[in-house]
Amino acid sequence: MIVVLTLVYLAVLVLLIKLKVIPLNLWTKLSPLLFILLLVFVLFVPLSFYAPSGPGLVWRSTIAIVPNVVGEVTEVNVKTHQPLQAGDVMFQIDPRPYQAAVDGLQAQLALATQRVEQSEKLASRDAGSLYELEAFTAQSDGLQAQLDNALFNLEQTAVRAPSNGYLTNLVLRPGSRAPGTPAGVFVEDDAGAVIVLLHQIHSRYVEPGQAVELVFKVFPGEVFKGEVEYIFGDIALGQQLPSAQLIAPRQLFPMRFPVRIKLEDESLTKRLPTGAIGTAAVYSEKFEAIHVIRKVMLRMESILNFVNPI
Repeated sequence: MIVVLTLVYLAVLVLLIKLKVIPLNLWTKLSPLLFILLLVFVLFVPLSFYAPSGPGLVWRSTIAIVPNVVGEVTEVNVKTHQPLQAGDVMFQIDPRPYQAAVDGLQAQLALATQRVEQSEKLASRDAGSLYELEAFTAQSDGLQAQLDNALFNLEQTAVRAPSNGYLTNLVLRPGSRAPGTPAGVFVEDDAGAVIVLLHQIHSRYVEPGQAVELVFKVFPGEVFKGEVEYIFGDIALGQQLPSAQLIAPRQLFPMRFPVRIKLEDESLTKRLPTGAIGTAAVYSEKFEAIHVIRKVMLRMESILNFVNPI
C-alpha cells in the first residue's frame, strides 16, 4: 500500500512539475522521501496498532479413532467423508472371542447364583455355615463384575461415531488388525473456528467484541464480517513441560498470539474447509478514520486472491 500511494504521489508530482504548477527544486526532489516517512509514522504505524491484520486459519476438533478392543476387522460400514450421526457403526471387530467370554461368565454366574440361593436356604435352617454363604456371595459378585466388563468389551467390537461428523484418512479394510492399524481421524461436524495470528506488539488494543473483516483464498472477491471472541492467553513458547533436567537457555522470539473470531454468518464456518487460509483485520475503537486504509488493503487482497495462490 505504501508503494501504491508513493507511486500515485510521484505521478501527481511529475504532472504538476510539467504543468509548471510547482517548480523543480530541492524541496520537490526530497518530497517523495518525506512523503514516505509521513505515511509510515503518521498512517501505517497507527494502522498496525489500531487496525491490525494477520493470517487466519480454519480449524475443527478431531478425534483419533482407536478401538477399545483388539481383534480382526470383519466389516467396514462407512466410506471416507461419508456423513455420520452419533452412534452410527463405522466398522465391526470380530465379536466371537468376546461373545464366548460373555457366554462363559454367564454360565459361571448362573451356577454361582444357584450356590448362593442354596447356601441361604441351608443357613436359614442352621444346616450350612455363614462362611460358605459369604464365599459364594463374593464369588457371585466378582463374576458379575467380570461379566459387566465382558459385555462392555463385546459392545465395543462395534466401533461407533462419537458425534455427528465424518471419518477421514480411512485405511481400514476387512482383515485389518485393530488397533494395530490406524483406523482414521474423525472430524466433528461442528461450526469449527477461525483463528487469526497477530503480532504481540500489535495485539495490545485487541479486545473481545471488536469488529473483524476477513477474506479467504477459497472465496476470492468476497469480504466477510465477524467479531473478536477471545484472545488465547497462553502459547507454547511459555510452557514448561515436566522434565528431569534443569531449565536450559534457549533462543526466544515473539510468537504471534492467536485470536479466535466468531463469524457473523455461522453457516459460512461450516462451509469453509478445515485448514482454509485467509487474512483478517481487527478494528479497534480508536483512530477509526484510518480504518478505511485497512479496508481498502483487505479488499485489494480479496481481488488478488483470484490470481494469487500464495
